[in-house]
Amino acid sequence: MKTIFGKLALSLGALMMTGAAMAAESQTFSVTASVAPGCLIAVKTHMAFGMLNVASDTAAESQATFDVTCTNGLGAVALAFASANGNSPAPASTFKMIKGAGTTAAERLTYELYKADKVTMIAIDTATPFTELVADGTAKSLTINGRIAAAAKKGAMAGTYTDTVTMTATYPAI
Repeated sequence: MKTIFGKLALSLGALMMTGAAMAAESQTFSVTASVAPGCLIAVKTHMAFGMLNVASDTAAESQATFDVTCTNGLGAVALAFASANGNSPAPASTFKMIKGAGTTAAERLTYELYKADKVTMIAIDTATPFTELVADGTAKSLTINGRIAAAAKKGAMAGTYTDTVTMTATYPAI
């Protein structure tokens, strides 16, 4: 037993002395990452007015909800809303859905978009500030309300009307 321990101790000693004679070189390397400025808009619910009662003298209302996440430190975030169908011949605050080609007034159904307060109207292609959209890297819930005026429903033809609204986040350049 003493012989085995003796040989083991000699082997360990030899290894330690060999290690002490080894040269060491060190080198550094960089670690980098970049975070791109931007916002991610995720649709949670689409705006669907459902079946409209054209005989009703009340407006039809609906809403769409989104999560908006913007890079921390972007500053004030605004959203611009564009309609695939444009706004002509209506004013800049009126969007339109169309049936078919939408060439006649009866094939167009106008509507307005509002902020969550249901008072602040959103104009087409105009950056609208949203104070609740703090650019801090976390998702912020956003509700956009839609309203079809009673008068807008009156002359509409039977059928399905559609529009595609593109929402674009704008923010100061970094």
